[in-house]
Amino acid sequence: MKSTMQATLSPEDVGNILVTAFDGGYGGANYWVDNLDDEGTSLQVSITEDEAGNWSAVGLAPIGPDAGLYESVSLNAESISKAFNAILDGSFPIRSDLREQCVRSAAEGDLDIDADVADCIAQFVVFGELVYG
Repeated sequence: MKSTMQATLSPEDVGNILVTAFDGGYGGANYWVDNLDDEGTSLQVSITEDEAGNWSAVGLAPIGPDAGLYESVSLNAESISKAFNAILDGSFPIRSDLREQCVRSAAEGDLDIDADVADCIAQFVVFGELVYG
């Protein structure tokens, strides 16, 4: 389902998505972040907030299967907003119940998503697609 709905995420929204995706043992993306390949390689995510209240995260992700090479992946306001808006407009397909959380949040102007949505957003930024569940 294509839509023209777009959302502008605040710095607080970006921080909430990052924490919901990667925080401690509870982050929605932790099930794949800690085991990216057969060797158990971790994405090694580091979340930061600067003095202006802007949140970002950086991780190292494997390049291709069995390559043993890694690239830096930046999860910031731009990349997270792109992923969120791709969910809204339907160009990044996810489960309908998860998409509805995003649509409702955008319509209400109050980000209220769960760990599963944060996981999907993180996967879009890191892989460009939904790789895991």
